[in-house]
Amino acid sequence: MANDVQLPLPTTGSGLSTFKNEITGFDSPVTNETKRWEVGRSMYDYFIYHYAGVDEQNGDALYFMYEDDKASGQRIPVLDDNGIHKTTTNYQDAGKAFTGDRSNHDLIGSFQNSFKYKGFGANFLVTFAFGGKNLDYGYSNLMNSTSYGKALHIDANDAWRNAGDITNIPRLEIGAPNQNVSNSSRFLIDASYLTLRNVSFSYDLEDKGLKNKLGINKLSLFISGENLLIRTKRKGLNPQENLTGLRSGKNFNPTKIFSLGVNLAF
Repeated sequence: MANDVQLPLPTTGSGLSTFKNEITGFDSPVTNETKRWEVGRSMYDYFIYHYAGVDEQNGDALYFMYEDDKASGQRIPVLDDNGIHKTTTNYQDAGKAFTGDRSNHDLIGSFQNSFKYKGFGANFLVTFAFGGKNLDYGYSNLMNSTSYGKALHIDANDAWRNAGDITNIPRLEIGAPNQNVSNSSRFLIDASYLTLRNVSFSYDLEDKGLKNKLGINKLSLFISGENLLIRTKRKGLNPQENLTGLRSGKNFNPTKIFSLGVNLAF
């Protein structure tokens, strides 16, 4: 029986990679929608508004305040007389600052293996990534109650309703842009993922007598599936193949594909 089994070592077909970068030269810092490029930083560092939670008394969204440090030119927290980080309900007054998060993954890898037993064969490919954050615009749009007659995410059921409510989701209100700021740390989410990219099963007919009767040299049957499974922090989120970390909710997601076939050789 030992001669019938062909099982590669578990490391066969596996791979790991990392991606790091640092800006080493720039005339002056440049800020785009969600990033700020400056010397010593990664081009994938988030520079956005810092969400501070919900006011328990009225359901307002709160944002931590930042200001420019004249000596260093960096953004620093605005503190009150007691040294506590000040908050505001107006995100524009709060200003942006680095969050300490990046959009690119810390580690990306894959694992592939296959085995055969007599005429039966199987193989699979798993891909994964750890670390990094996505700024989930798709989720933000589903939590946005600034217009009538639109679908909302089920998490909207946990929004603030009455004084004293403890929740991280502010009051839902039409025409209140401060309540749902998409470019804020509220919508950052872990970009790690695990996928079952490909699985296939096959059978090679090894009965020479039967093959001679059928007049064939080879007969193989196979069934396979692609993009079968993905596990992420939030259902519906697909953080693959996007270094910017910006997910609009309208991005193309690979479709599941199933194949069934026969290979004949005469």
